[in-house]
Amino acid sequence: MEVRTQAFLAEFFDRGQELVRDLIHENEGLRTQLEGIESGPDVPGAVVARLRQRVSDLEAECERMRRLAGTVEKDAGGYRERLEELELAHYHLAARQVSAEQLRHAVSLEDVVRSTTEILLNLVGVGQFAIHGIDRERSLLFPLSLEGANPDAQRDGTADDDGRPIGEAGPVAVAASTTTSWQASADTHRQLAAPMAVPLVSGSVTVGVIELVRFLPQKKEFTDDDFALLELISSESGAALDAAWMRAHAQEVPFSRSGVEALLR
Repeated sequence: MEVRTQAFLAEFFDRGQELVRDLIHENEGLRTQLEGIESGPDVPGAVVARLRQRVSDLEAECERMRRLAGTVEKDAGGYRERLEELELAHYHLAARQVSAEQLRHAVSLEDVVRSTTEILLNLVGVGQFAIHGIDRERSLLFPLSLEGANPDAQRDGTADDDGRPIGEAGPVAVAASTTTSWQASADTHRQLAAPMAVPLVSGSVTVGVIELVRFLPQKKEFTDDDFALLELISSESGAALDAAWMRAHAQEVPFSRSGVEALLR
């Protein structure tokens, strides 16, 4: 679409310039004739008046064409900007759709963690983060995935092999205690001056927390589209983790008529 638009505008301006050149050429020719007539003898005043009017009309037409070309050029710039905005909006919508489909089709815990990692790295632009699981029985956070430098290296001390007590996890502990998926607000910081925690929620249960620590070098701050992806991750990754866990521990039962009828009663 953009290529066709640019071709049309180029053709329009080429024709406009050619028309203005023709008008100027005709105008100059009439001026030459008028000067010759005015210097000659016995020229009727009506002829001179008509020629003067024709010259005046041509000058006005040239000016009108210049204004028209300027208006179209200005509008064309607006159209190009709007086209770029629409293309960018389409990209972000497609990114969210693809991300949601990846998470909904994840079968194993490994699939969920890998898809979540790819979204954070490639679409959101976070280069250092940890995906924690929550052990409710022991009130511990344990790492499912660490990307970039270990986030614990940013603090005093590091987590041991048994995990990190939820109560000692700062903002991660707050995220671990929530019962709703993450939502951006007007107060949400767009920079990562301090680690940011995003809960992974399935229903009303938080099954994990993502700890965002640092952007990729080329990334400066979150955009509204980044926030939309984090909201999607909070709900979809949480549900996918829970489903993968249940699937891994489900007892295999053959599909049978008696079993189906018992469930339908």
